[in-house]
Amino acid sequence: GIGQFSMMCAKNNFDITYFDLDGVIKKYALWRFNKHNCNVKIVSDFPLNEKWDLVNVMDVLEHLENPDEVISLLNQNAKYIFCNPDQIPYNLIYPQHISKFDITKSFELVDGFLWKNKNLD
Repeated sequence: GIGQFSMMCAKNNFDITYFDLDGVIKKYALWRFNKHNCNVKIVSDFPLNEKWDLVNVMDVLEHLENPDEVISLLNQNAKYIFCNPDQIPYNLIYPQHISKFDITKSFELVDGFLWKNKNLD
């Protein structure tokens, strides 16, 4: 996305890695990081096989053809995720939402949009 979450985390001294597909939105996020002097690591391929404390996949999985592959990798490598599966509308107004997904097999809701991995501590 536009990097708001990444900026907030970076301003609070978290180590942040940002990934998005190339395009106008990513260019805008990079411009914002530079403008606000945010120390954010930018990657062109998302390293899902690395271990992560938290991965923000808010408004992401519903746009993937096979979200279960990513959920499986997150299950192996992310202690927590931010995700909003119950807020995703699926109807004619949102044709970009191409897949429904279920993260409850791997993650349990902590509060709000924060989910804890059932398999990693």
